Amino acid sequence: LSHHPDVEQKLRAELLSKLPKLGTDMQFVPSVQDLQDLTYLDATIYELMRLFPPGPLVHAHCKRDTILSDGTFLPAGTDVGLSVYTAGRIPSVCGPDAALFKPERFIDPETGELISFSSTKLYVFSAGPRACPGQQLAIMQLKTVLSCVLSRFHLQELPGQEITSLPGMALAKNSSVPNEIPCAVALHCIVIDSNSLSLRDPTMARALRLLAALWEATQVELHGRYSSRRVLALVKYFNETSLLRAILIALVTPLPCLAATVLVDVVKLADPAEGLQANSVFLLREYASYWLMSFLGAQQFRTSVPSLPYPNRLVVANTFVVAAGSVGVLYVLALGIGFPVPFTIILGCSGWVTSLLVSLAIVWTKKLREKPEAWPLVLNVVKEWMCQVGLVVIYPTYFYAFTTLSAKGKSGFALLLPAIKLFARNVFTRTVVHLSDEMAEIVIFNAEIFNALFVSYCMQNSPSIRTTLALMAADVIQLAVSLRDVNISHRSLEHLATLLKQEGQPQTDEASKSEANENQNVQTPVGPEETILQIAMKKKLWWAAPIAKRQAPAASVWPMLEADARDQDVSSGSASSLLPLPLLSTKRLFGGGSVQPTPPTISRGYRSRKTQIALQYSQEMRRLLYMTEFLVLLNYVEVVIPLVFSIYLVAMYQLPNRMYYSQLAGMDRGQLFETLQNVMVYCSLQLLSLLVLVVLLRYKLHFSPFRQLAFVLEKQWAGVQIKLVFWILNRWHELHVGAQLGQFAQQLSTQLLLHIWMVT
Repeated sequence: LSHHPDVEQKLRAELLSKLPKLGTDMQFVPSVQDLQDLTYLDATIYELMRLFPPGPLVHAHCKRDTILSDGTFLPAGTDVGLSVYTAGRIPSVCGPDAALFKPERFIDPETGELISFSSTKLYVFSAGPRACPGQQLAIMQLKTVLSCVLSRFHLQELPGQEITSLPGMALAKNSSVPNEIPCAVALHCIVIDSNSLSLRDPTMARALRLLAALWEATQVELHGRYSSRRVLALVKYFNETSLLRAILIALVTPLPCLAATVLVDVVKLADPAEGLQANSVFLLREYASYWLMSFLGAQQFRTSVPSLPYPNRLVVANTFVVAAGSVGVLYVLALGIGFPVPFTIILGCSGWVTSLLVSLAIVWTKKLREKPEAWPLVLNVVKEWMCQVGLVVIYPTYFYAFTTLSAKGKSGFALLLPAIKLFARNVFTRTVVHLSDEMAEIVIFNAEIFNALFVSYCMQNSPSIRTTLALMAADVIQLAVSLRDVNISHRSLEHLATLLKQEGQPQTDEASKSEANENQNVQTPVGPEETILQIAMKKKLWWAAPIAKRQAPAASVWPMLEADARDQDVSSGSASSLLPLPLLSTKRLFGGGSVQPTPPTISRGYRSRKTQIALQYSQEMRRLLYMTEFLVLLNYVEVVIPLVFSIYLVAMYQLPNRMYYSQLAGMDRGQLFETLQNVMVYCSLQLLSLLVLVVLLRYKLHFSPFRQLAFVLEKQWAGVQIKLVFWILNRWHELHVGAQLGQFAQQLSTQLLLHIWMVT
């Protein structure tokens, strides 16, 4: 365009004549509808794609013998390359002036409309059934950026610069090309590097930005968002639940897992040295444990794939059989190898996992044939299960290495726990993408519970205030960064609220109908009589606070939320469109987005920028709700698990089976108090952290974090209890289950050292 100022001038004239607001409002971003009737802009983009396709080379491989339309024979195995760059410059295809940059070739000179042409003529997005599905999105992005830039700036190439292209897998420029860009609506100009702004930045600044981007990419709380249904359920729960009830739910939640783990050890076991026949009670206890774990595992599949029915009666019956088979395998191994069976957990786990999967296959095979779309969900749950098994291997290995270090070494090595936790969070997040509303609970009650358990173990084996402070420092830093992200998101909401005030209340078709019907006391198809923001302001909920403070009119976000909640799966025949977002920071665009058909309500009501702002406000609100849920759950778990650990430690110390636990066998009362003191110091600091978080969120966002916590614990009770009981039940292992992973690693390392000594 800087080489063709006449084209640039025509584009600017078209933009300012049809969208005059581009020249008066620097913050204005045209909508999809605004960009529909810009013929010369469309023709310019097509001409740019013809001469300078971003992907100039296309490669194909013939799987079988092929004959082209001109009779060319291509044998199977032939690799074919198509130069899109060259094809767009062939005179026989594009005319004798094919080498010229001429957008008018795509415009009918008589009608002034775009000329219809085959997609094979402009092959930059491919053609046919395998054409690029992102074509319309890419074109809309180009139109949005070009319209904003060209209407506000003039492009001038600096003297002495020559722009040439370097064809390859992606078209690139030969060098950095500075451009002088005088502003079209102000009296100043800037000089930028059109290749990359970061090339002129100091190395340290670039490195810091890269580290910040990598850090944000690993923070799973930034990449989630509430669904509209969940927002509405939360509003209802807030209105119906007292603060006292919310606190009681938080206090009662860990009791079932604590009771289950203590009751397992109430029955006294015989000495494993007396042999298998004397340990029938141990086999009965193993049967009960296997049944409970099988029941929890089956419930995890059942709740994670709701589209496949699995009645509770079948769950109970099948898990009884699975538990019997698992204990039978251990019994046979004990008869053949001896009791206790070495590596009982590792050997028994394979039989248990196989039996449970077989029972699921028997129930679901027929249903999966009827609903093949459920296969990805089942595979995701299997992957989640494998991740849980991975934690069972990773953390004990870490714990064994931790116990072999000196006191100073333990303090430093303890800082590896946050890194393991961060890795586990991201792995779990990627395995449960189909459970977006439950994702925070799944991640926290897997990765965080297991991490908190092993933090407590480390406290027991390293009663050092230095280790406690090191772990707390890591948690405080992460909490501070998370609160910063919450603050950024809240500021974005305030900015959008200001825009809503400036624009006034957006009116969708459905909102207008709703207002008319409300006057007649008639229930409308939109949903409740008030919009979600009006409800929020009346109840003084936090997401309306920015608007309420400014006395801005409520935005009609409800029709969009209600359409999504009413019909999550929009049929292929429904209207869909691309929704351009207001200009946001890169960080805001980086966080968990999704591509889905636009509900019909939005398509019909998408009339103005006001509605765009209301929609963006709704999206940012849902994102912030997800962040606060994640933070509250995280801090709750970090308080509850050390507390449960301490209570369990005291209870087990009084029970006769403690002599069979290596962690408790040699512990006297003084060591018990020292361990409890260390763990409770950590628990108290975590409780202080939770209270600070609650106060800050209450002050900043004007809502009750305890109610949001209770909302998750009560509404997702099954998932929470499954994970709590499963992980707490799989804590220590007594002598009856033979050598464990740490002992195995120690034996292996001893054998390796002996072998090396003999060789040398």
